[in-house]
Amino acid sequence: MGTFALPEKQSQVRFGAKLQTVSCDNCGVTAPEELLLGIAEGSESLADALGVDRAALDRLVDEAMARASSGQLEEAERSLQDLAVVHGTSALLPCLLAGVRAERGDALGAASAYTEALRRAEVHGAEASFVAELLLLRAAARRGTEDAAGAREDLLAASRLEGTAAEEARRLLGMQ
Repeated sequence: MGTFALPEKQSQVRFGAKLQTVSCDNCGVTAPEELLLGIAEGSESLADALGVDRAALDRLVDEAMARASSGQLEEAERSLQDLAVVHGTSALLPCLLAGVRAERGDALGAASAYTEALRRAEVHGAEASFVAELLLLRAAARRGTEDAAGAREDLLAASRLEGTAAEEARRLLGMQ
C-alpha cells in the first residue's frame, strides 16, 4: 500500500494494494476503482477527486517556481513532482518540472517529464501550438541526452503543427 501526503491538507492518501479503492484520511473520501484507473490514465485528477481547491494548487505551483527562481532547484523539483502526481490531468506541471530538471542539468529527466506533458496534452486535446512548443522543448532535452534521432523526430512532428514553436522547428530543420 502506498501513501501520498497532500501539502495543504496534510491528509494521507492510501492506494489499495489491488487498486480497488483509494481513500483519504481526514477528508472521508473513498473512490471506486474506475476513478482510480482514470487517475492512473490521466483522464481524472486526484486533486479534483479529493476536492482540493484550485487556488491552493496554484499557490503551491507559484511557491515551487519561486524556489526554482531563487536557485532551490531540488526543492522545486520535489514540489513540482508531487503536484504533477496530485493534478494528473495538467500538462503544464510536468512541463514546469522538465524546465527545472533541465536547469539542474538533468536532460534525461527533462525529456521524460516533457514526454509526460505531451501524453497529458494528447489525452486532453491541447492546442496544436502548445503541443508544438512541448515537442520543441523535448527536442532540446533529447539533444542534451545525445538522442539526435529523437530530437529530429520531435522537430519534424513540431514542424507539421502551427504556432511560433512550429515555425522555429521548421527553421531549425532548414525548411524555411
